[in-house]
Amino acid sequence: MISIVEHIEYLIARHDCVVVPGWGAFIAQYEASSVSALGRWQNPGRQISFNSALSYNDGLLASSIMQREQCAYEIAMDIIQENVNYFRQQVGIGGEFALGRLGLFKTKENDNVVFMSYPTDACDYYGLRPFSLRPLLYINGKESGYPDSKKNWHISVNKSYLKIAASIIILLMMSFALSTPIISDGMEQEYAGIGSFSIDEGSTLPLLNNDMELAIMLPPEEPIEDNVSWINKDDKYCLVVCSSTTEEEADRFISQQTGDYDFKILYKKGHYRVYIATGNNVNDLMKIKYEVADDFPDAWVHRK
Repeated sequence: MISIVEHIEYLIARHDCVVVPGWGAFIAQYEASSVSALGRWQNPGRQISFNSALSYNDGLLASSIMQREQCAYEIAMDIIQENVNYFRQQVGIGGEFALGRLGLFKTKENDNVVFMSYPTDACDYYGLRPFSLRPLLYINGKESGYPDSKKNWHISVNKSYLKIAASIIILLMMSFALSTPIISDGMEQEYAGIGSFSIDEGSTLPLLNNDMELAIMLPPEEPIEDNVSWINKDDKYCLVVCSSTTEEEADRFISQQTGDYDFKILYKKGHYRVYIATGNNVNDLMKIKYEVADDFPDAWVHRK
């Protein structure tokens, strides 16, 4: 059995919520730093909780399994279901079940299963640890917080002397600047400016010494393709954006789209699946999925 525990630990360190379909959702809540009365500072962190009511499939865990195992969406969902059955079996047999470094599931009264997170969870703030600051009077073993007068020097300076010294320094600097001669070689100075001009292809610009000219050659503009097709009929996988039980619903979905995509319909086992891309590698299709996430956030990879 392929374990999904490492996937959950990886995802909860980067997201606030990770849903395990059929089991529940792990939620990471932010905790601000605090200081106790004894001067102990607690670092900020994230506390993990569990909500069994949130068991819908958001596709996050399935996508992680698909990327690592190089499998289709249906296989990833079978892996999740197999792990959920194993979780329930362990809780039912032993009364408790430890889920990696996240926490412990334990059966309480009335057969209620509760989740207790570990103090050192997978969402630690990268090396930040609690620390304590003690006043200097405790470190030096003294009752007073003032430093020892025997180890310090006190020099009294008249403020009027400081003003006189500062004035002398300013006068010396001004006299040095005024006495330095400025040499001009008589050459006409040219200054840079900001302006606008247009350059045509094949035109020339004169150089400063008028000995040669600089030719400006503009590269030819590459044509921009409006419609890019990601579909190859020989590929094994496809990126599905809609699934329906009738062909009319699939055609209606395509007619309602405004993007420049090449929509195709795959009929298999009583389902009409609308897809926009194909490939022989799951990773390539996952990259396209992220590119079209704004238009099709629920897209998934399906084996043809």
